[in-house]
Amino acid sequence: MTALQLIPFPDPLTAFDDVGCWGAPVGAMWPCKHGKHRLADRQPCLIVRMPEAAAWWHTNSEATDPPHGLWNVSWPPGHPELLTVTPSINIGPEIWHGFITEGQMTP
Repeated sequence: MTALQLIPFPDPLTAFDDVGCWGAPVGAMWPCKHGKHRLADRQPCLIVRMPEAAAWWHTNSEATDPPHGLWNVSWPPGHPELLTVTPSINIGPEIWHGFITEGQMTP
């Protein structure tokens, strides 16, 4: 189990690592600044550093498997580190499949 931790937006010019996660540890998350992930009817997008070669995941990205919908994403007001996502996140094939529940990431 890995606890999520909100960090400031990493500086890609000074902290870039080999998987493109700006040196962030697994479980780190930061605000997404990419315009395509700003959706009017959803909470602000967060980027979550995932385990293994999965690199990262956006809370406002579409699933690659049909029906290509968005995940259900929630957190208590002012506490994004207590993020809950349903259904499970499956990054693959066979890279990482697990859950984020109340700020805890579990395979």
